[in-house]
Amino acid sequence: MRTRQMIGLDEAVNGKRVKIQEYTAESPFNYRKNCLVYLPESNKKIMHGSEKDIVRIADQIKRLVSAVHGHTLVLFTSYSLMGNVCKLIRGSLPFGVHRGSENRCPDYIGKAGSGGDYGRVA
Repeated sequence: MRTRQMIGLDEAVNGKRVKIQEYTAESPFNYRKNCLVYLPESNKKIMHGSEKDIVRIADQIKRLVSAVHGHTLVLFTSYSLMGNVCKLIRGSLPFGVHRGSENRCPDYIGKAGSGGDYGRVA
């Protein structure tokens, strides 16, 4: 439902509801085999969103993303934190870092110029 709203498929055309046909295909991606969720533990008492926190998060992401050669999607609960971490990471990895936003999909799809997958930070 939310996707239809975001791309305007829930709106009426000339005051009339438009019938939309939908199809949902199962993903061929084996999430159980190929996906890992990493939630870091920290014993340090650092204020959330502080400069130290941003540096700590950026350093962890750089280490993890480098270890898997950029095949990564990073999720944040704050656009502000995501932006600050992206500023620190961008340019420090051997592949592209792309930031998504709330209102649009990132404008990258495909491969990096070197033929490898993009490193994704969103």
